[in-house]
Amino acid sequence: MAGCSGLIKFATEAKDNTINLVSLPTPEVVANQEPVANATPLDSASTPPLAVGRRPENALAVMVGISRYRDPKIPSIQYAASDARSVAALLRSPMGWNLPDDKIRVLTDESASLTEIKKATTFLAREADKSTTVLFYFAGHGGVEADLSGGEPDGWAKYLVPFDADSKDLYSSALSMRKDIPEMLDRIKAGKVIFLLDTCFGGGVGRAFVSEKTRTRDIRVVPVQKLDFAWQERAVLMAAAGPSQVALEDDVTRHGLFTQYFLEGSTGAADSNHDGQISVEELYNYVAGRVEARARELGSTQVPSVQGTWDLRKLVLFRPLRF
Repeated sequence: MAGCSGLIKFATEAKDNTINLVSLPTPEVVANQEPVANATPLDSASTPPLAVGRRPENALAVMVGISRYRDPKIPSIQYAASDARSVAALLRSPMGWNLPDDKIRVLTDESASLTEIKKATTFLAREADKSTTVLFYFAGHGGVEADLSGGEPDGWAKYLVPFDADSKDLYSSALSMRKDIPEMLDRIKAGKVIFLLDTCFGGGVGRAFVSEKTRTRDIRVVPVQKLDFAWQERAVLMAAAGPSQVALEDDVTRHGLFTQYFLEGSTGAADSNHDGQISVEELYNYVAGRVEARARELGSTQVPSVQGTWDLRKLVLFRPLRF
């Protein structure tokens, strides 16, 4: 978006302690975008201005973003690490949750090892109680490997791939979506958990990775959101792509599509009924519509998914204050 007008900028902290500016479109820019499927058209007269946000009374967050992997056989991703830093900057900023540094953990590249990710979830488990809202964000490779246990309906075990994963053995070196993620989040006694995945399990392209054990070009996986998570009664899962789809990155915005529109929607653009509150449902509808449209422009198909009970979908995540 460099060189575009009508952008709001806020700072993100880079690994080298320099400050980068992340640009988000103002409501006027959003209002002039073409309406897309599944998204409520916005008009300049009714669009509320972006302003200072209020976080939940008791909130914690863990951001994980991995662009480079230790194993040279796991391909790099352009923007995953910077995506995690951008979401963290949003949550820390007055436009988001105004979250203090001691309430958030940010793990990128080398710091996002399997051990460090588990330590971050221990931080959540120790700090959270029933009054806490937790946001867990992951940007990086989703991995698939032949399921030798026979427990997966489609025959594919699915993983979140940490920095130090072994391309030849995801079972022992990555986070299983079937076992590890539910167990970790079951330890977190928060009243509400929002789980965001800017990754995919489509096989070998985009933000997906296929274990070296897997020798197939045609991977068809069941939707991640249909997995039987033990914590689904108090958690919402938003995933960047549907089954067998690719989670795309955009060289124009220098973000994953899912993260780009999450950032836009969270700061006000997703408030479709203009009541000053942005619910999970509103945010998902905004993100899904824009991601689908942009993916189509890029010659692909990507439709984000959401899991959660009706009450959880109505959960308010952001409350922009109007000037």
